[in-house]
Amino acid sequence: MILLRLLGHLWMLPNTLVGLFLASFCGYLHRDGDALLFATKPDSFLTRWMRGGGFFGLVKATVGGVTVGACIILRDDEWEAWKDSQDEPNWVRFMRHEKRHVWQQMIGGVFQPVAYVIGVAVAAAQGKDPYRDCFLEIDARRHEVTP
Repeated sequence: MILLRLLGHLWMLPNTLVGLFLASFCGYLHRDGDALLFATKPDSFLTRWMRGGGFFGLVKATVGGVTVGACIILRDDEWEAWKDSQDEPNWVRFMRHEKRHVWQQMIGGVFQPVAYVIGVAVAAAQGKDPYRDCFLEIDARRHEVTP
């Protein structure tokens, strides 16, 4: 099992390096299993993007967290709301969701971000919600609850 986890981390290493670059604009929180947890700084471009400000005029979304490789980056106000209640059911559900994205990247490696974009495009082309109806988000939501 340890060997498979190590191979998964090597397979998603390019994704994790991108995540670590983005995380360099954040504050490090801690390690949680296979994931490294970071929180954005209040006035960073990541915080503005995660609050729906768009990314260089592209991709407008409001998200509480984003996972890139082994890096889970939380929006600053999400972390502030949760930091003292990490045993709360909603926090546990949120982390299961984001850690499922880590697992997806351990399996898909460098192809996972491409699969995500395709999933978003397919959902949008079908007239569905690009985020909620992306197959990788559906999978992550299925893993939010205790098996």
